[in-house]
Amino acid sequence: MENAYVYDLAVLKRVLNITIKNLKKDHPLLEDSQYGRSIRKKIRYIKWILKLIKNPSDFTYQELLDMIDEKIEARKKDLINEITNSQKETTQDSIKSLEWLRNIIESTSRLGFNDIVFS
Repeated sequence: MENAYVYDLAVLKRVLNITIKNLKKDHPLLEDSQYGRSIRKKIRYIKWILKLIKNPSDFTYQELLDMIDEKIEARKKDLINEITNSQKETTQDSIKSLEWLRNIIESTSRLGFNDIVFS
């Protein structure tokens, strides 16, 4: 089963790398707008996860999802303390980007590659 998990993480890495490539390709001019900052934030969060799963034995999918959930909850707490609308928008964008990344990871974990490859 260990090999199946390593394969799953390899699939996750591939999905995340393709996502970064597509974000950069589809949005080549990441100008200094709210939208551009949002795309860059998504890429930073993906790179954070890629760094975490560099060694496949370090984290399970659930641990990755739990870490993202913790970050989301921390950002929600930050939102309470934000004073300006700009700060609130930035924090809300962080929350949305983390939720977006969580959905990608959760979807990838449910694809069933273990069953397909190792049955």
